[in-house]
Amino acid sequence: MRKFICLLCVLSVLSVFGQNTITRKHQSTQQSKQQPKQKPLNQSDRTQKTGTPTITVGETFKDKMGVEYKISNVSNKIVEIVKAPINLQNFTIPSTINFNGVSFCVNSIGMEAFRGCRSLTSVTIPRSVMYIEECAFYGCSSLTSVTIPSSVTSIGGGAFSGCSSLTSVTIPSSVFMIGYDAFENCSSLRSVTIPRSVTSIEKRAFSGCISLTSVTIPSSVTSIGDKAFMNCSSLTSVTIPSSVTSIGTDAFVGCISLTSVTIPSSVTSIGDKAFMNCSSLTSVTIPSSVTKIGYHAFSGCSSLTSITIPSSVTTIGDGAFPYGCRVIRGNP
Repeated sequence: MRKFICLLCVLSVLSVFGQNTITRKHQSTQQSKQQPKQKPLNQSDRTQKTGTPTITVGETFKDKMGVEYKISNVSNKIVEIVKAPINLQNFTIPSTINFNGVSFCVNSIGMEAFRGCRSLTSVTIPRSVMYIEECAFYGCSSLTSVTIPSSVTSIGGGAFSGCSSLTSVTIPSSVFMIGYDAFENCSSLRSVTIPRSVTSIEKRAFSGCISLTSVTIPSSVTSIGDKAFMNCSSLTSVTIPSSVTSIGTDAFVGCISLTSVTIPSSVTSIGDKAFMNCSSLTSVTIPSSVTKIGYHAFSGCSSLTSITIPSSVTTIGDGAFPYGCRVIRGNP
């Protein structure tokens, strides 16, 4: 009898516990139905929540003149100029520019940024700019002057190519390389100052600069690239320093006003057609360090009547000297 009563008590307790559990589950279910799920915040939600819009690398924006900039580094707050309107006449590049409440540093003039701006007459580059990229001012045919600040370290290939109204340029001592085609066909360029920081003059750097009368290559330069001064028809004199070890192919081809050239004892090879068609060249000194003279190196130098070739030269290319030129073998 006692066992039966105890069993009834246990069953009664389990019944009450079960009812409480079901009640709690029902209440929890009702609460979850009443409370909608929270959606993840999108970009506009974040903007509204934080008050600051998201800025990403590669994002572009324009200033009031229509010049376009691109975010290149968010953490360091750096932008580059990527495109200017072709009707721009003169422009002062800002050192900083604001975008969405953030101040960014302008440190680069991007590839082809001002390409084809034929009405551009002058541009001022701030000291914040470190790089002038390839073809940055290509074909700016009305550009008469440009000041390159001491912050710039490299002038990209074709940077000022076709700037036919540019009369002079001063390259700062911070620049170590003048890229290929950098000043190609700057037909009004009369003078250029190359600093001692430059170690290489790349191919066609000053090709077609028909108004360039003289150039002094600093002692820091070790190589003169192919066609570097090709068709500089007004060039009367050039100083090649003792640091140069090679003169590239077509380096001075077509320099019809060049009257004399002294090749330093550091040079070991004279490239193919290096001085071809320099029709006013009357004298040239080749040092005993030279071992190779390329083909047609002095071909077409119609005013060159004689030349002394040192015994160190072991290779002479076909047609290296003009017809009728007296070639003397021996020490210079």
